[in-house]
Amino acid sequence: MQTKRKGKWQAFEALSSFKGTLGKALEDHQKIQRPILTQDRLEELDLQLQAALASGKEVNIRYYQNGRIEELLSKVLKVDVYQKQIHLEHGKVLLENIIDIT
Repeated sequence: MQTKRKGKWQAFEALSSFKGTLGKALEDHQKIQRPILTQDRLEELDLQLQAALASGKEVNIRYYQNGRIEELLSKVLKVDVYQKQIHLEHGKVLLENIIDIT
């Protein structure tokens, strides 16, 4: 009797596996390429980053990560020029991935 019941639900297990595969494919399809910033825009970002570090206020940072644009509201604690990243109150972001600071 148990084998009969088990066979009855196998179709639903296959659908849940298909749903996961479909979700992964949609996620991959929605990924974008890293935006290319002009030299002028990079200089503006440098000034904004310096101002954020000096003021100690929270700033909204938009950055590229894994095919997506992410946002983070945090204070800039340190700019590490050797590792090319900024240390924030709520994590770290590579300098090359920063798109906007407001």
